[in-house]
Amino acid sequence: MDLTPLYELRGRLRAAAVAGSALAGEDFRLRRAAQAMEPLEGASPVFARIGQLTKQLLDPGCEDREGTLLDAVTLVDAVLCTQGAVAVEGTLTPLAPAEGGELGADVPYSQLKPLLEALTSSGSGHFSYCVEMHREHPEIFRDWRVRPALVDALGASYGELADQAQDWLSQADASLLPLLQKGFDPQGKREMVRRVHVMEAIAPLEAADFARRMLPQAAKEVRQALIYALRLDPENGDLLKGLAGSERGKARDMALYALAELSGEPAVSFWREYYEKAPLETLEYLRSSQTDWAGELVGETILTLLADPDSLNQKKEPSLADKAKRTDPRERLSAPQLLLVQALADLPGKTGEKICLAFRRLAESAGDLEAALTEAPRYLSQCLGYVLPAGAQVKKLQAGSLKAWIPCLLQLSLLTRPDPQLGALARELFAQGARSAYLPAALTDLLLSGQEYCSWLEGYLWKKNLLGGRKKNEDMVRFTAQGLKSLRFREETGEYVLTGDAYIAALDRRQTVYHPLSREPLLRLLRLLMDVKDEDLDRILGNCIPPKDSQVCRELEEYFYRRMEGPLEEGAPLFYLGALKKCGCQRCENLALWTFSRHSGSVPMWTLMNYASALPGPAADRKKEMLRVVELADKGRLSVTNWNRDRMLAFLDGMT
Repeated sequence: MDLTPLYELRGRLRAAAVAGSALAGEDFRLRRAAQAMEPLEGASPVFARIGQLTKQLLDPGCEDREGTLLDAVTLVDAVLCTQGAVAVEGTLTPLAPAEGGELGADVPYSQLKPLLEALTSSGSGHFSYCVEMHREHPEIFRDWRVRPALVDALGASYGELADQAQDWLSQADASLLPLLQKGFDPQGKREMVRRVHVMEAIAPLEAADFARRMLPQAAKEVRQALIYALRLDPENGDLLKGLAGSERGKARDMALYALAELSGEPAVSFWREYYEKAPLETLEYLRSSQTDWAGELVGETILTLLADPDSLNQKKEPSLADKAKRTDPRERLSAPQLLLVQALADLPGKTGEKICLAFRRLAESAGDLEAALTEAPRYLSQCLGYVLPAGAQVKKLQAGSLKAWIPCLLQLSLLTRPDPQLGALARELFAQGARSAYLPAALTDLLLSGQEYCSWLEGYLWKKNLLGGRKKNEDMVRFTAQGLKSLRFREETGEYVLTGDAYIAALDRRQTVYHPLSREPLLRLLRLLMDVKDEDLDRILGNCIPPKDSQVCRELEEYFYRRMEGPLEEGAPLFYLGALKKCGCQRCENLALWTFSRHSGSVPMWTLMNYASALPGPAADRKKEMLRVVELADKGRLSVTNWNRDRMLAFLDGMT
């Protein structure tokens, strides 16, 4: 539609306003503009109204000429504002993503500013604010406006924020490389080391190429990180062999650790030769290697040592001075014993026929070795503390025997690097009689391999009693809990997973490995665990709550709620309350009464306050439930240390 007549009319109406409304009826140019508008009046009611107002203005008998002029000018301006348009010539093309990030999150800069300040400046509360933002809005951290600040945060003075930024950036893709390489200082400090680690995570081959280019100018920590990054390209074997001979100190260690993770001939020949000269040192460098040749070398070491039991029975007596100082357990092991224990510590992550054979021989001869290797459990505990199951099992292994360690090592191996051969061996050893000890490893293999495991496990969790009924098999329940320690629901991906720990010896840290599991069999397993009603298994269930799955949460909520009704170990009620909250529970009737009505002994008043805060549901319902506990204290049925009724009531009134 041609709006030229409307623009002409607006010009004449404004001129009439300047000249004075009294002269508008005599303005022939305004009359001509009004005539030009007549063809448009039939196109829209608003155009018809504009024409009507203009004709009234031009009418000699118009009584309110000022108001009519004002109405006409206002309406014409309003219409033209809605019809405005801006355009340029050419073809539309998509805007390319900015360097180091996506095009942008749908978030105004005013909301991004506090995050950018928290990432790039020091101050109280910045770390917790960043973590909270990432939990609630992870998509913002991929925005091109945030990525540069996140890279800057790798050099944050608060180490936890810098480490967290490294973890977040390590989940990006290769589009981040330009930002990481821009301004890279090969003689810099920890910030540059973190940049190298991020590059390794998002683009391994590019990181190895970048390391080769930066290495001649690099120094200290950055040089060490760049040398270790060379392992990501199999073609760097000869280069790393040269660095292993020319570097000194930690830089040499990094070259050796990197060389231990390569599969090519340069690495194999190097380490075979090195092993002949220094077998124990070789095994220390092979700790994190998952190459086939490393598994073969570790397996050969174990088999050779087990074939010569006399050498393992040789004891090393520490000096009186060493005994007085209670020295490191390694000081109490002979050279063959120390080599065997180091080889055992290397087992997680190693696979192959010789590793399977080594596990089989260890299972057969572990009992005979216990007397000779009395210090082995303590040393193994030091070596493998990063992957040990939590709680009492650690203490048991530390003070236990080599026989108790072999099944644990087999399970750790499967969690670090699943292998069908090792899994079949675990199930075979479990079936041969040592059932409790090998159940965790056998169950781990069934979960990882996707085989049917619910019916299999159910047959071991129960045993028949004298009356033909069934009762819990306590040993099997305990070892089932050990086998499921690493089972959890991973909210980031919405999957049930088993977690393992791959130890990175060069960096002296662990890396979590996630093994996704099929949902439906896992849900059947959860119902089986609920049927057993055991506190250790309940903690496994607590790790498996999917907050956004309302159906599963309802089942678990009902189960945890009924479990609160029965007797529980001290401290357990708070676990169940946390689990109920995670399930989305909005009720708390009887939860406090069940706990404190059967409590023996005195309860500190702060315990009651903590309990009131931990209860699920609205504040009014929590207060009502805790008033029943106050009534118990008033009647002398509950002993409360430092009891102050008024203070307790004031605390309940202030709950939100």
